[in-house]
Amino acid sequence: MSIGIGIIGYAGAASRLHLPVLTRLPGVRVTAIAGTTGETLHAMADRYAIPGRYLDYRALLRDPSVDAVAICVPPALHEVIGLAALEAKKHLFMEKPLALSLGQCAQLVQAAESAPVTTMVGFHLRWHRLVQEAQKRIASGCLGRVELLRTVFTSGILRRANVPAWRQRREAGGGVLIESGVHYYDLWRFLTGSRVEEVQVVSRSEQHNDITAAVTARLENGIVATAGFCQGTVDDLEIDIYGSAGRLRISGYALDGLRFDPSGCKGIKKLMTRALSAPDRVLRAVRGAAIGGYYANAYANQWQSFVQAIHGGTQAGATFADGLAATRVALAVTQAADSGSSVRVADCADMIAPVRERSSGQSSRP
Repeated sequence: MSIGIGIIGYAGAASRLHLPVLTRLPGVRVTAIAGTTGETLHAMADRYAIPGRYLDYRALLRDPSVDAVAICVPPALHEVIGLAALEAKKHLFMEKPLALSLGQCAQLVQAAESAPVTTMVGFHLRWHRLVQEAQKRIASGCLGRVELLRTVFTSGILRRANVPAWRQRREAGGGVLIESGVHYYDLWRFLTGSRVEEVQVVSRSEQHNDITAAVTARLENGIVATAGFCQGTVDDLEIDIYGSAGRLRISGYALDGLRFDPSGCKGIKKLMTRALSAPDRVLRAVRGAAIGGYYANAYANQWQSFVQAIHGGTQAGATFADGLAATRVALAVTQAADSGSSVRVADCADMIAPVRERSSGQSSRP
């Protein structure tokens, strides 16, 4: 049975990633789209041959051709639209972050548990092929005891024209600590099975809030995790997992992007180990590149998982409870950035801590 998808919000990832994937995904039809600007709405609908077009999301929720809804609007609107979608008994895909406060997240979690539908949060990195392979290797024990995670995510978003106002303000869900960060707070737990316990942060704001930041965290099982973010440089995605028996390195934008270096493997032995494993890695990478690369493939895998969960009457891999957990870490991170002190995640405030007024370019420091 084909599933009718309604898209609420069509800017950013919705137009660049979700819609191109959904129009090629078997068993799915994009039957409706909702937005606030008529000319842009119709242009997007024409581009993807979407029949239903609405300037009010509530009208889309009443459309009988819509079985499931993807909410791709700014985070401040997630709770109200998400609750309306659940009340309308629509399967619900929510872009990250789930919401901007613990109270809002809890309302969505409770409503999702009570509704006879499948729900999912858009943590697409969980479906990145290299991340999934790394998780399997960690679970196999090839790294021994995991000691350290290092993640880096950078982009050139500040060089783009017409950056939406919400992306510039921490309280609206913008900036690297929330918009980018929630992916990695979730990823740490996905890879290790351990929750974040305590965080420290250094962040710098100029024309936008939190354009560059470094987060250090201690996980409940003792693993130390770090994340570096910047919105004013080149695009990069690096993940290093260090264990007592070796290191896994993921280069998220590379053709051959996963390497395992066992402990004690140095010099010519290290080069030989990489060379012998390269053909298999490259062949799989080429197959991924043929359908849009790892990132597009991650979105396709994510949506396929959601559709399968709908057909099976189950919940998808990234639940609303997972979204709540990532938002909880994000709130602790903003509190640590604001106070300059370490913050225990269990003690975080319910709301996002605002950016303190500082002189231009000044950082928050522990």
